[in-house]
Amino acid sequence: MRKLTRWFLLALLIINFCYVFSGALHLSWHSEDVVGFWLLKAKAIYLENGFPIHTLKNPDFLLGHPHYPILLPFLFSLEYRVVGGINEMAVFLLYPFVYLFILFVCYKSLRKLSLPPLFSLLMTYVYSMLSPLLTQAGREQAGSADIVIVLFVWLLIHELLGKKRLWILLSIVLMASQIKLEGVFLVIPILLLPGSKWARTWIFIAAIAPVVAWKYLLLSLQIPTDFTLQWMGVEESAHRLFLTIQYTLKEMLNFKNWYILWPLFWLSVPLVKTQNSFIRRFAWPTLSVLFLLFIGVYLTATLEPAGYISSSIDRVLFQLSPWVWVIFSWNIFQIFKSLALSFLRRQESSQ
Repeated sequence: MRKLTRWFLLALLIINFCYVFSGALHLSWHSEDVVGFWLLKAKAIYLENGFPIHTLKNPDFLLGHPHYPILLPFLFSLEYRVVGGINEMAVFLLYPFVYLFILFVCYKSLRKLSLPPLFSLLMTYVYSMLSPLLTQAGREQAGSADIVIVLFVWLLIHELLGKKRLWILLSIVLMASQIKLEGVFLVIPILLLPGSKWARTWIFIAAIAPVVAWKYLLLSLQIPTDFTLQWMGVEESAHRLFLTIQYTLKEMLNFKNWYILWPLFWLSVPLVKTQNSFIRRFAWPTLSVLFLLFIGVYLTATLEPAGYISSSIDRVLFQLSPWVWVIFSWNIFQIFKSLALSFLRRQESSQ
């Protein structure tokens, strides 16, 4: 029965892969962010044969976030060179395989969490069904950056559950920070590793160095930015905090995107008192600090708050989803195990 169930779940995962692959083929031009941010810069790098300074300084392209790091567009431009010219489909068709890699690392991470193989496979399949993941894997938003950040988060979790090699952990943070600047937030769990204050200081410096270098480059080349971060005052910050809470709760209840994940997640938290060392030491502290950091961004970004928060909170929750999924999977398994033990005890007592 277990073998049949395993093959059934694997078949469902293959169906999901085919689903996102077909989306990458036929539904890839639906995202303004993909076309206006990432593919535009990729073309600029390819056509300008290097750093796209003319495009980034062009005021007509200001809404394309010229201040964003360009590692992802650079990788796209390399693919253009491999295929012999600008070919967006070559980019789009990579994303189903990013999706597949995420699911593989998700499964391996859950197994490293000491969850049973079949349960890990089941939770991997449920994760594979989340709409933000399916969407960015190929269903209308192939070419986005958030799914790449999510892959880096899963790789970080997998490494933290394993050998904790510092050079790999830092490499993940450095690459993530050059996909989107918030990728540098991945340094948080690394700072939670045992070590002296000096070691943590050098880890922090090494992690933020590329971000500082990128910011310096933007200033020295006078590349414009369409928004910055600044203190808005107490009254405005309170208003933004209210909007952040409102739109976060609204998104968590968006069953189209998340089904009933978030209600179940928050209900499971008080039901599981015992946590393993990884969840207690890394997952919960990291998730908590990340929430606070993203709230800080929403409170200080010089953008119209309602539109900015409502249009991006789904992507923020998507970036947080690996940490949530590790905690949720552990909690659900502990709840099932507790229910099974209670059932067996009742059976024994009735006999």
